[in-house]
Amino acid sequence: MPRSSSAKGRYATAPKYIPTPKQKEFHQSPAQYRGFIGGFGSGKSVAGAMEAWKHIGLYPGSFGLIGRLEFTALAQSSMRTFFQWGPPGGWKYNSHEHKLYVDDGAGTEVLFWHLDDPDPLRSMEFDWVWVDEAHEVPEDTMLMLQSRLRGRVGPHRMWITSNPNGHDWMWRWFINKAHLPEEYQDDYFGVVAKTEDNIGNLPEGYLDKLKANYPEEWIKRYLDASFDVFEGQIYHEFSKIHVVDPYPIPSTWKRLRGMDIGLTNPTVVLWAAVDPDGRLVIYDEFYRTGAEPGEVVMEIMRRDGLAPWPTYMDPSAAQRTAASKISAMRQYQELGLRVIPANNAVWPGILAVKQRLKVASDGFPRLFIMRNCRRLIEEMRSYRWDSRRNNVDELNPPERPLKKDDHGPDALRYICMALPISEVAQEMRKYERQPPRRRIRSKVAGY
Repeated sequence: MPRSSSAKGRYATAPKYIPTPKQKEFHQSPAQYRGFIGGFGSGKSVAGAMEAWKHIGLYPGSFGLIGRLEFTALAQSSMRTFFQWGPPGGWKYNSHEHKLYVDDGAGTEVLFWHLDDPDPLRSMEFDWVWVDEAHEVPEDTMLMLQSRLRGRVGPHRMWITSNPNGHDWMWRWFINKAHLPEEYQDDYFGVVAKTEDNIGNLPEGYLDKLKANYPEEWIKRYLDASFDVFEGQIYHEFSKIHVVDPYPIPSTWKRLRGMDIGLTNPTVVLWAAVDPDGRLVIYDEFYRTGAEPGEVVMEIMRRDGLAPWPTYMDPSAAQRTAASKISAMRQYQELGLRVIPANNAVWPGILAVKQRLKVASDGFPRLFIMRNCRRLIEEMRSYRWDSRRNNVDELNPPERPLKKDDHGPDALRYICMALPISEVAQEMRKYERQPPRRRIRSKVAGY
């Protein structure tokens, strides 16, 4: 890559670009926001670089941004790919300004920037933006970049390239899109590419060697581009076997609720039942931001008639705040809800959930979540450890969950701590000694 402030492109010729079907799909999409999310060697960064060169050629006088979280990684990886696939001349790179100047007579420029310090970008306007390894970048930064797409030339497009990172903002923007109003969903388009989709451009034996030497979860994320596994995932045991179709809960099953209250964050209520084998079934959910106690209790009453089942709530709700003369827990109790302070020990609670996620000796897990509990299922898949440190000198900080999209998992912890495995039905103990052989699945539960 050029180093001096006035260096021209030093590559005699650019490699010939023959896009794979996945790369073609990415380039040809008319969506304003596009994502190329793939495994190692899937050709995602090359596709991102070629899209940038295409925009440089199509929009003379435009001002583009190429970014990544840290500048060292941007310079050593993303920029190298960008310059390698560009034309051999017709441009100059200024290493002091981190800018590319195109000799087209129209003043076309490209800024290379590290997104761990996005504040200087807030006063700029861009015509197009490419973010490489976007899973490193916070969603708030990406939203800010969207707001800066208002340059005088256009086309006001943004694309990202990245490895998958679980059910994070990339998955919500480009794959799921359920949070978007229907009229805006076509503005977002995502391509998911496995490593094998680019096999013709990889060294012989590359894929086979990786599959032979790396664990299954690594292969799923970095070769198969799976969104269901990611670094820092807490409930990696959670999978499709834990999700079941809704069915009527028999009146003889024990019932209880778990509740996590919030104001700026959503208040969550989970409805749970225990089947005759001691398995836990989460069969309904309520999520609402800014909900008052009366509103929550009315919703509970609408769903189950305010049945006197125990509702396990975060014990911190028993504390009074400066804005209220009585605690939130007391307010719910006065409204007729049978509230019990939950055991809020985080590590034991996570282990209690993990214990129920394990498949028992009869081939079924001890925890099921009905498919209609969409928010809980999404949060279970995205629940992760917080990799940030409170103290920069803390070399081995204690692991703690990231306090984001964790309200459903918190309510589930309260339920599981109220029903530890050691205290469930006696039948479960027999399973450990003499695994039963179920030949007929339950007609009620379907498992």
